[in-house]
Amino acid sequence: MVIRPRSAALAPFVRSLAYDDGPELPPRRERILPGGGVSLMVNLHEDEFRTYHGPGHATVRRVAGAMLAGPRAEHTVIDTAEQRRIVTVSFTPAGAAPFFAVPLAETRDQLVELGDLWGREGAVLRERLLTAATTATAAAATATLRLVETVLLDHLAGP
Repeated sequence: MVIRPRSAALAPFVRSLAYDDGPELPPRRERILPGGGVSLMVNLHEDEFRTYHGPGHATVRRVAGAMLAGPRAEHTVIDTAEQRRIVTVSFTPAGAAPFFAVPLAETRDQLVELGDLWGREGAVLRERLLTAATTATAAAATATLRLVETVLLDHLAGP
């Protein structure tokens, strides 16, 4: 995992930027506990995120590979097999608000596709990051996170 320092402009809003390119994990379901945190996530391994719901977690919900995970009042069940190459922006408490026009309360217990929030730019962010991360090296991870930082600065609406 590479965690890149943030620009001073992002410091009040972003706790960390991370690029996780770990080994392939065996497929299994894992419970993510409720919490107030909001994260922007991009799956560079496959173009989707899956969560499991209902009795026996048999109902699968899929969203595109670039999404915003809102605060959670309920646990979420994920499949660890898709957690191979992930870029994550972890926002500070209330730090995501200046980047998105939608009230964050509307994202509670939701995974919202970035294209629904940022339009075309959100829809193509994953492809832009894949271009930056052409190899699994520290330099590629740094270039990827630098691009994420630039995109965030472009979407920063101010206080």
